[in-house]
Amino acid sequence: MQFFNKVLRKLIKNQNNIIFCNIRTFILISIIILLQFDNLRGQQTWHFIDGNLSGSKRTTSGFELQQVPSFTVKWQTPYIKGDVTPLIGNIVQNSIDGISVTEPLEICALMGDEIVLLSGTGKLIKKQKLPEYARHIRSFTALFDSNHTAFDGIVRNTCLIASESMEYHNPEIKENLAHSYIFAYDSEYDSIKIVRRLTIDLKDYGPNISASIKPFYGRRVNGKLMVYAIVDMMKPLLDPNRPNKRYPFFRGYTQFYDNVPASFFPMPDMGDSAKYRIHFTGDVGLYQPSVIPIANNLTSVLLPYQQIDTLTRKSLKNFIIRENIAGADYQTNADSTYLAGFNITNDGIIGNFSPRVFNTNGKRPIIRPIYAKLSNYNQSGGIITNNYVIVSEQYSGIEGSTGTSKLHLYTTGGAPLTSTNLSLNIPPFVGGENHYWSVAVGDVDGLRSSNHWAPYYPNNPGNEIIVTQSSKEATYPGSKLFVLKYNNGDIKKPIPPYNNLYQFDTICTSRVNGWLAAVADLDLADDKKDEIVLVDGSKLMILQLRDYNSIDFRTGYPFDTLYVKDFSKQTISNVAISDLEGDGKPEIIVTTHDSTYIIGSKIPNTLIVDAPNINTNTSYCLNDTIEIKWHNKILNQERVAIKFERYDASGNIIDVIDLDTNVFNYNDSLNYKILADRRFFQGINEKNIVGKFIVSGLDESESLSDTSQFININKPNLRISSVIPSELSVSDEINIIADVECIEKVEINFSANNSNDWHKITTIPVEKDNISFTFTVPCLENVFDCNDNNPNTNTINFQFVTYVNGVNDTSYINNIIIKPKKINLAIEPKQSANPSLVVIWNPNELLSLNSNGKVNILVSRNSGYSFDKISESNISSGRFVWEIPCDIPNTILLRLCVDNGCYSLDTLITDVAAKYVNIIAPNPFNPNIDNMEFVYQVPEDMLVTINIYDQSNRLVRNLIKEVPKKSCTIYTETWDGLMNNGNMASNGLYYLITEFSNGNREIYQLFLAK
Repeated sequence: MQFFNKVLRKLIKNQNNIIFCNIRTFILISIIILLQFDNLRGQQTWHFIDGNLSGSKRTTSGFELQQVPSFTVKWQTPYIKGDVTPLIGNIVQNSIDGISVTEPLEICALMGDEIVLLSGTGKLIKKQKLPEYARHIRSFTALFDSNHTAFDGIVRNTCLIASESMEYHNPEIKENLAHSYIFAYDSEYDSIKIVRRLTIDLKDYGPNISASIKPFYGRRVNGKLMVYAIVDMMKPLLDPNRPNKRYPFFRGYTQFYDNVPASFFPMPDMGDSAKYRIHFTGDVGLYQPSVIPIANNLTSVLLPYQQIDTLTRKSLKNFIIRENIAGADYQTNADSTYLAGFNITNDGIIGNFSPRVFNTNGKRPIIRPIYAKLSNYNQSGGIITNNYVIVSEQYSGIEGSTGTSKLHLYTTGGAPLTSTNLSLNIPPFVGGENHYWSVAVGDVDGLRSSNHWAPYYPNNPGNEIIVTQSSKEATYPGSKLFVLKYNNGDIKKPIPPYNNLYQFDTICTSRVNGWLAAVADLDLADDKKDEIVLVDGSKLMILQLRDYNSIDFRTGYPFDTLYVKDFSKQTISNVAISDLEGDGKPEIIVTTHDSTYIIGSKIPNTLIVDAPNINTNTSYCLNDTIEIKWHNKILNQERVAIKFERYDASGNIIDVIDLDTNVFNYNDSLNYKILADRRFFQGINEKNIVGKFIVSGLDESESLSDTSQFININKPNLRISSVIPSELSVSDEINIIADVECIEKVEINFSANNSNDWHKITTIPVEKDNISFTFTVPCLENVFDCNDNNPNTNTINFQFVTYVNGVNDTSYINNIIIKPKKINLAIEPKQSANPSLVVIWNPNELLSLNSNGKVNILVSRNSGYSFDKISESNISSGRFVWEIPCDIPNTILLRLCVDNGCYSLDTLITDVAAKYVNIIAPNPFNPNIDNMEFVYQVPEDMLVTINIYDQSNRLVRNLIKEVPKKSCTIYTETWDGLMNNGNMASNGLYYLITEFSNGNREIYQLFLAK
């Protein structure tokens, strides 16, 4: 359907270019146009106080399926609230891209002295005070298309707003005038303007010189605007000086002609046609008149009626008004109640039926007639549909109005079909004492093919009459919901047996609190059943009649509750049904004393995020301000949440973080500024985060959500791009190059051995995407020590403090090993059997490094674990002779170190001492075949420990530990290849370490091969 509508709009737009090539093209276009007209007819509006012209609280169906149980509050507004009756129609020309198929509608209401106009998407179009001269407006009563010529619900143009005035008289103004106004929205000036003032001169009705005018419809007749209205005077008086006056007051009907079609207020007012006035004694302004189009542009009108309380206003007792209307005698007596109707043509009034006295058993009934289209069986058993009149006889219980409330049925010609004396064998439907009725008409039992249970419930043809004993005006204790039918079929009652239903009788009933608000086919399901909307205080309920043959229906539960919404601590004052967005799915518009709520099916994806996008900045630095923009096609929710969805480098979602869960969303377009602070990096140790913003509703976020483009948020980021050596020596130069991002300046510091004593190197302002600097490793005081047994533990760290947007961040290059600068030395080769060592260095080299220092000579007997100073020498001497002691181990570390420790060299010297181990055999050995033997001797009595280690310096096997051995004795130890834990050792290289109690130690390699 939407596809055809879009095609049609394109065809209409380009109609001057359309060439009808063949008959198939013509047929296609005809079908499309017919479908579009069907959609326009299906457009749901609430143009009148009770929904439609007839006042039957029913609206037409949509054309899109929806699930009533899934209804939700789509949006709400505080602009319209209280005991008001909003009207809904096409007041402003607009559309909703991607949603509207028919024209979207607007909601209007009069709030005190302010006119409020809302779009169907919840946006406030205009809120405007009434001008001072129009402050006596009571409410809005009807919307109508001033270019339309017929009485029907089809609206193809924008609507005017008709308003009802209160009885008002300003004694300072000597004019005896009653006014009401017609309003319209002027899009050019964004203003609600008065386009017509309806005026009646009441000087002939003095002293009754104030009245209320209630327009109930408008249309164009012979090129002129005509507005039909009810006129009412609340408590009219009789002038004792003019007792024979025919029309001492004006209670009745009139119609206004626009005699100056091009005029706009404050140009000449629209006056009424005095020859088409109808006068009544009773009050006819209590409700909206019921109007129904009939053949040949003829329209019938029924007026509500309540007689005058002649007990307290005795001067009006037996007072009669008589006049001739289109050849018919219209006579009403102040002491009687009447059923009054008449017909309207293009150019006047045709009498329908003279006011008929409505005889009741109560006092001062309030008579409210409405037209209803009902179906009946003809003599051949076929179904024929006609218009009927349902008359509500009701009593307020105050001001002398007391009695039993009833429902009656008449023909459109005024002939009764029900009778209190059973003369017609069709009794009225009897309610309770002193209550109002809520009456609607609709097909609640749906299709006969899918819902019937003969002979008791054969499916009532056409519409049913749905009523409650409670109403908007008053709650009735013990109120029930009734579904009535009218047809003369022979339908049996299930209880008691062997009885038939009356022609005007109850199909089913249920005890339900609340009043009937509306009837419509909300879901457009295949069963074609209309749903029933009830109001019970703060609670809205949607009911559906169950199938007749269901167990629940048969056991006394005829209604299924599809949806309930409780507006806690609020009172519902009004309900309307309308397709606000024009998507073919009607909404329920609920007004309470606090707000107006729109209930229906959520339209997904009505919130559109506009920025950040590909046309805006998508890369930000820490503490940058990011502006998020979005717009609402429909104001689904007053508040939204802002979230950020984070992604990893592979494009996978990490998580979603909440940024703000209470953001105002009640405008067409909105923006929200957020600081790109450290929240975006919480729980993630990264310099950059990639993600996108999510704007979503607080409720049902999956149906109201949109995302921005992907953005990058960067911390101050410094990435070293040059190669950093793992070791440096004193006086080495290092050039550091770094790529930088989101940085204004970089401060560079260094420290040694992880101390917090930082030394500033330089500060570099960032003008491009990289920085570069050169650093020479200094001789650090109190860092190097000639006795240091592990020079690899001395390190240097670089610190980069970056600044951007008032925040700073720090990154490091840690633990670069710094060593003393190496001294070039040599061991003089031995020329004789003398075991002494001669160490030689270049005096000039060392003097350039430390002119006043000395060279320290140190020896480590334990592989560098500790050093002993054996001597020192002047740098200038260039050499040192070391007489090797007899107890020196076979391998030593010889260290030359300048006083400040920044210049040093360790030299490993082997084969210094005599060997103790004589034989290791076999080597390699196979433990599966034999054991390995160790043959050794000691030069003197001492303790011996022998261990075997693997290449990772892990103890594999302890052969002996501190065992006393004697000199001049050969000892043999064996190894079977097992480890201390009993497991066989793996193939590979092992080390035999023999430790002697005199401090000497010897190490030999072993090979195990299985």
